[in-house]
Amino acid sequence: MIARLDHLRKHPIVFEHLTGLPVAVFDALAADLVPAVEAGHRKSLERPDRQRAVGGCDNFDLCTADQLLLTVIGLRRNPTNEVLGFLFGVSDSTARRVRPRCAPVLERA
Repeated sequence: MIARLDHLRKHPIVFEHLTGLPVAVFDALAADLVPAVEAGHRKSLERPDRQRAVGGCDNFDLCTADQLLLTVIGLRRNPTNEVLGFLFGVSDSTARRVRPRCAPVLERA
């Protein structure tokens, strides 16, 4: 919960140290990438070889913008999933699942 986007916006210097980006630049990046991340997730849910029904797995407990923020901090600072999970108030397994969901979209940006 420490590093959620709505909280870090109030601390722009800390935000920039963690991400390497000013808040305004990240907001613009998130506005462009959130739809792409969500579309990619929907596409993976609709694949024909999927064994579980849609909605048959745990939620991420993070909005997509927070997932992007977690991924950016993870790529820039390379903390463990336990640390990322602690910062965002989620489990280490959630932090581990979020990064591969968002990283390909960030690479294409």
